[in-house]
Amino acid sequence: MAATRGARSARGRSTSEASSASPASGSYDQAIQVLGGYGYCSEYRVEQFWRDAKLMEIGGGTIEAHQKNITRDLTRSGLD
Repeated sequence: MAATRGARSARGRSTSEASSASPASGSYDQAIQVLGGYGYCSEYRVEQFWRDAKLMEIGGGTIEAHQKNITRDLTRSGLD
């Protein structure tokens, strides 16, 4: 039972990271575009948010790696 919960937890984490990293990064990319050069200045919070979103995209593994993990977990569990 505990192993099943662990697999679901890992799948949930991979799913949330894969589905939230790209939209967040895109939103901050647009914000930086709107602010122009000011978007890169550390005085504006957008710069920090953009860095954090990029780190979330690559720090926890690539989107493709998360998608592979989700697929593997679903096929192993018999599509719970």
